[in-house]
Amino acid sequence: MAALRSVAALGEFTGLKAAKSMPGQAPIADFHSAVTTRTGVSKSATALTSQAKLKVAINGFGRIGRNFVRCLETRQDPPVEIVAVNQSGGVKPAVHLLKYDSLLGTFDADIQIVDDSTFTVNGKPITVVSNRDPTQLPWADLGIDIVIEGTGVFIDEPGASKHIEAGAKRVLITAPAKGDGIPTYVVGVNDEQFDPAAPIVSNASCTTNCMAPFVKVMDEKFGIVKGSMTTTHSYTGDQRLLDA
Repeated sequence: MAALRSVAALGEFTGLKAAKSMPGQAPIADFHSAVTTRTGVSKSATALTSQAKLKVAINGFGRIGRNFVRCLETRQDPPVEIVAVNQSGGVKPAVHLLKYDSLLGTFDADIQIVDDSTFTVNGKPITVVSNRDPTQLPWADLGIDIVIEGTGVFIDEPGASKHIEAGAKRVLITAPAKGDGIPTYVVGVNDEQFDPAAPIVSNASCTTNCMAPFVKVMDEKFGIVKGSMTTTHSYTGDQRLLDA
């Protein structure tokens, strides 16, 4: 049940939530009610979650990792807390890029550097670690419940499992997973099929999260015979920008 609550809660942040409710469901008033509805957790259990939050680590503090922090800070008493990020640049570039974003603008949050390995967001401390080998990350020492795998590198079962080897309980991949062993869930499309026994899941791609919810509705209500799409996407870290 803890695993189900973990990923259901994270799905509210990482997936596209296009509406307050799914077709045929009554509107859900708030975030905790949404988690309770999706998981069947009682109000008392939800209250307990507020006291003992799930600990989240972000592997790869790029576009997705930083956006997750921004989104989390808009939530009232979320059931998860970010306790660590793994990124190679250290504290200073992590803080600067989180605070100042060329697309989203200046982050309306109090962000302070505490020391060479810690910064705070609205008073909440986040530890910065730097290691390109997930097996060497301090997830066990930090008591990490969920790793958000945002590097785009460890997207198959052997790669993502390195976080579990390091002590994390669950891994959420923010990209299409490679191989047949990792299930993919898109909030509003197939998240009701979530298997709480799965230690590693994928939240699909940004394109899939944009397309799938309304394609699902169109197909169910009208039917789709054939279709095509065009996606305009910024370049990613694994694309070569020079021809030399």
